[in-house]
Amino acid sequence: MIQRKQSIWLLLAALLNSAVFLGVNFTIETRIQNVLQTNTYSVLQHLPSTLFIVAAIALSLIAIFLFRKRPLQMKMSLLALLATIAYCFINWMRIKVIFANNNMVSNYSFGLASITPYFAIIFILLAWFGIRKDEKLVKSLDRLR
Repeated sequence: MIQRKQSIWLLLAALLNSAVFLGVNFTIETRIQNVLQTNTYSVLQHLPSTLFIVAAIALSLIAIFLFRKRPLQMKMSLLALLATIAYCFINWMRIKVIFANNNMVSNYSFGLASITPYFAIIFILLAWFGIRKDEKLVKSLDRLR
């Protein structure tokens, strides 16, 4: 049911997580003996990052269609949140290792694809709070019957 706010938040989170595949995460320029070398890093070059972001996208999309089973939808949303956080952590550790191995870094830049998962985390949290609000409303209506 795409009319619910939670479904829209989850769809936006899935779209933002999938935007990671469209761009470059970060670029590093190293200068060795006056030779400038540019290395670009994307998600597809690192298998654990790819697996976590694909899992986050799939879990977000699956959670949209579980609108009749709100407790399961909440669990799927939390799993999508954990997968996105795990992706962000792995990506951060990967950048840290690359910077530690390259001591001749002259310039670096982060692409738009590196920040979109952080916004996806916010959208997944908004969806989770909305699902929880719906579940509380349904439980309170069941008490009135």
